[in-house]
Amino acid sequence: MDEYFVKLNTVSKCVPALKSLIPMLEYKLVYGQNNAANLNEEVLKNDEKIYGLIKRFNVDKESKISIFKVTPNSCYNWHTDGIRCAAINMLLIGYNSMALMGQKDVIFFRNVEQVPYEPNRYVMINTSVSHSVYNFAEDRYLLSLGIPMEFSYQEVANYIKENEL
Repeated sequence: MDEYFVKLNTVSKCVPALKSLIPMLEYKLVYGQNNAANLNEEVLKNDEKIYGLIKRFNVDKESKISIFKVTPNSCYNWHTDGIRCAAINMLLIGYNSMALMGQKDVIFFRNVEQVPYEPNRYVMINTSVSHSVYNFAEDRYLLSLGIPMEFSYQEVANYIKENEL
């Protein structure tokens, strides 16, 4: 569903290097619930098209290139991100989990869709749409590239399509 997410065709060449960093990173509490460690854009240089997107949309350490850690048997409650218009995500570890997106309607969420994470592939999510994460048996690690609010979700989606990411 394009209003919620866009699956990218890009297969990452950086997953082994990213996974090797996971135990060495310093995770800090952010957004009140998540643990995150910031990364330098250089770790993604081998994913040439993603690196181009990072440069085009000013994604850097300030707008956050992070690995988010969610502990087992936990839920990151429904929310929207107020500091970024979109996130380019790739699930690294923790496929016994789910990320959901939906529209809030008083106390219910309607039109709920599961984000289709696949190994070594990126997905862009619209962070202005309510989303949540449910994690089960193991730590969940997600690479996330935050797109600054100066851009729009649709602008990034168009770039992805035009550049065949």
